[in-house]
Amino acid sequence: MSIPVIFMLAVGLSMDAFSLSLIYGTLELSKKRCRQMSIIVGIFHFIMPILGYQIGELILRFIKINIMERNLNINYNKEV
Repeated sequence: MSIPVIFMLAVGLSMDAFSLSLIYGTLELSKKRCRQMSIIVGIFHFIMPILGYQIGELILRFIKINIMERNLNINYNKEV
C-alpha cells in the first residue's frame, strides 16, 4: 500500500475511534466495560483492513485472469 492510502486509512480509523469514545462517554459505561469494548474494537480495526486488502487482492487477481482469458480468446478467434 502506498503512503497516501495508509494515511487515509489511518484518518478514517481514527475518526471511527473518536466517535466510539464519544459514545462511551455518553453511555456512562463502567471502566471495565469501556476497556473490553475498546479492545474488541481495536482488534477489529487491526484485522478488518488486512482482511479487506487480502480480499481485494483476490478479487483483483480473479478479474485480471478473466480479462486475460477473454483477450486470449478474442486474439485466438481473430487468427482462425
